[in-house]
Amino acid sequence: MEKEESCISPTAKGRKINWALGLVVNTVVIWNTKYMELALDAIKQTGKMVLDSDVQRLSPLGYEHINIVGRYSFVLPEEIENSGLRSLLSADKIPAK
Repeated sequence: MEKEESCISPTAKGRKINWALGLVVNTVVIWNTKYMELALDAIKQTGKMVLDSDVQRLSPLGYEHINIVGRYSFVLPEEIENSGLRSLLSADKIPAK
């Protein structure tokens, strides 16, 4: 019976892949956590109530909005150069699922 290859491999290549995947996951979690905090603050500023029980169910592990593959541009838009963060979408511009 052949040994199955897995993502958790003792080889040097496997360790590099695991390191890269960990870096991507950690980056997505940090990005999502920061923007979830900004979104919650924006909701609170409108006077709407944000329940702690709702916040506890949020997870920064979503990645549908992150382009993992494709082309990347490292030329920063002026908005990001000045403030460091992208603007949040207003509630009326968020596409329905």
